[in-house]
Amino acid sequence: MDAQHRTITSETTRRGWTLVGLETDEGVSAAATTRPGLDRALARLVAGEADTLVVAKLDRLARSTLSFAELLATATRGGWAV
Repeated sequence: MDAQHRTITSETTRRGWTLVGLETDEGVSAAATTRPGLDRALARLVAGEADTLVVAKLDRLARSTLSFAELLATATRGGWAV
């Protein structure tokens, strides 16, 4: 988890982005139906507190192509990026 946090922090700094928070679902599978950290991150995007969801590893965000496609569609509708 620390390595993923360092990767995200490093990349957001490199791009000149402001990191508004780090959410984790430590010990929770990406395939789980309940992921409180991801839910909190998505809520911040919906509320306009952030405009991009950054992940260090795509397989920690979604375990299937369908799940990822659904998330991208949500991002497009909401006006934020992944």
